[in-house]
Amino acid sequence: MGEAATVNFEDAIRRRPFVPFAIVLEGGGRHEVTDPLRVATGGNTVVVVAATGVESFRKSEIAAIEVHENGARPDEAAADLGEVLMQRRRARPFRPYVIVTTDGRRYPVREPLRAGYNGRYVLVLPDYEASVRIERDELAAIESE
Repeated sequence: MGEAATVNFEDAIRRRPFVPFAIVLEGGGRHEVTDPLRVATGGNTVVVVAATGVESFRKSEIAAIEVHENGARPDEAAADLGEVLMQRRRARPFRPYVIVTTDGRRYPVREPLRAGYNGRYVLVLPDYEASVRIERDELAAIESE
């Protein structure tokens, strides 16, 4: 992943055009924000809507905001990989990508309908073998091919 710039939380939300960023919490938590409509704030509270559920925390718990500059995307981070996969599938023009598992297996996806996600697992139809089921917790990264 490319280098990340550290900025103010409100600046990251309001930035136009929007650039994906990560909210890093003091306790070690990390929330990738890939869409400005997936984060809300009011008073001292921040709410992040992710594929895995809704998380809320206080602004005072934010240790850093890392903006993914220079074309770097949060795809490689563990958060919301299933959602990232579906965004890749719907992208026009489609750009091939590789699904990487936690044990290092790599599955190239060269056509949009060769991978699907149902919230629990990814089903991949690689060019070279039968379908492969990858559980959500086995997803490590989605990389550009």
